[in-house]
Amino acid sequence: MSDDLHKVRSGQPLRIPAGAYNAFVDAAVDLRTRQGRGQAVAGPLVESAQRGIGVVLVRNDSDELIEPHHALAITGVLVEPGEDDQERTFHSRTPLTGDMANEESDTLALAVALQPIKPNALGPCVLTGVTTARVYITNETDTTCELAADETVLASTPMGGIPILWKEVGTGEKWAVIELGRPSPGRITAILGAAQPIPTERNRWRYPWVEAQIDGNPGSPDYLRYVPVENGLTSQAPSGGEDPTRLAINRFEAHHMDDSEPGSGFGGLLGLGPVCELPGVLPKCPPARSLKPKLVPIPEGVCVQMTCERNSRGKPVWVFEAMSLIEIADPADEDRKFNLYIGGAE
Repeated sequence: MSDDLHKVRSGQPLRIPAGAYNAFVDAAVDLRTRQGRGQAVAGPLVESAQRGIGVVLVRNDSDELIEPHHALAITGVLVEPGEDDQERTFHSRTPLTGDMANEESDTLALAVALQPIKPNALGPCVLTGVTTARVYITNETDTTCELAADETVLASTPMGGIPILWKEVGTGEKWAVIELGRPSPGRITAILGAAQPIPTERNRWRYPWVEAQIDGNPGSPDYLRYVPVENGLTSQAPSGGEDPTRLAINRFEAHHMDDSEPGSGFGGLLGLGPVCELPGVLPKCPPARSLKPKLVPIPEGVCVQMTCERNSRGKPVWVFEAMSLIEIADPADEDRKFNLYIGGAE
């Protein structure tokens, strides 16, 4: 039988021996039988579908060869809806187009290549499901990943990206198992550090932080208090010091006005009018003066619920909500301050 199965060179006469013809028939019958039983037929699309992975064909619109387990940013569809055959092709088979990520790319719209894909060629890519991938690990505590500009290797992030189910130990480019298509919750409990003013802005700060949990040891002096999580998430960079991209912002501070008009208070929160409307509080009236309210940063050590959101460029930003304190002073004497207390009905 092995002598019957041989290739024919171009220009040679084609003679099919009975043994070769019977082998073709046997192969066709076996394929039809396996298809009828729902068994796998060779090919990455079918094999991946049986493993619960969503695989699509993606055209590589970059100028580089995309290696297996590397990622492309999804940029569109290969065939758009139109008329006749084009319309039918769009509904029946929708290959996507992909390119190397840039600063404007959606960092979560990506597909991971299963095979090498040459420039301007189509190749199978994982769009949803669990798959292996090459990920550049910035910090061993990172739990998610996303696209990085000008790279095909995914980059790790603290939270808010594509979940990393497993990764090699250490930092740098590593093997990882990720789950495409499932959003990360991106919410933790954290203890704030000392506020850092945002340059050129008033009444706004950035906050360092460490992940926290409640101490459950009855014999501990910190029992039922929030304490830092050992090896937990943090705004610190692996090399030491604070990573500016991980510092958190207070959502309340982000919506306040930077300036106020005399007599109107700050951001509509306070409008006490001229100080002479408060008899006995400020001396030497007239002239009338308006009180000068300003925000005070959240004190160090406060525990907050923190979420990981996305800015207009798709980058992760850590955000929390905490009511800011208001300090009120006489513009003519900054050392003369007033305290406000808000009390409920008795």
